[in-house]
Amino acid sequence: MTAEQPEADLIDFDDLVRTINGFDEIAISQVFRTRFAKLEDTAAARAVLFVHLRRAEKMSDPDAFRAVMNMGLGDLEARFKMDSGVQVSESEQAERDLEYGQFVAGLGMFLTPDEYRGLTLGERAALADAVQGRR
Repeated sequence: MTAEQPEADLIDFDDLVRTINGFDEIAISQVFRTRFAKLEDTAAARAVLFVHLRRAEKMSDPDAFRAVMNMGLGDLEARFKMDSGVQVSESEQAERDLEYGQFVAGLGMFLTPDEYRGLTLGERAALADAVQGRR
């Protein structure tokens, strides 16, 4: 059974991911036994909630891990803000697609659109510089 969370208490997955620091990554690696970047779907959501519980609720790593791993999928989903469903205009989407295509083609390697959107401008520049250095 899922507990209904007040909107103000819901976690914004993307915002929290952007704040994950090196210490969080070490803790995630230790308890999830893999790097955060390799986690997908619900495992990534559990890792993000793990970080939230460590920070906001001051839980120890073992307690936070136990809490997220014992949580049912419905309860897990209920902790996060749902996608607002904001619609992007066709021209704005075309511009984003073109930017993504040019970036990926320039690198000569593959990134999914989600991976591309997850990169900061600095990360995009560093990746492009690293690829240029290999050529």
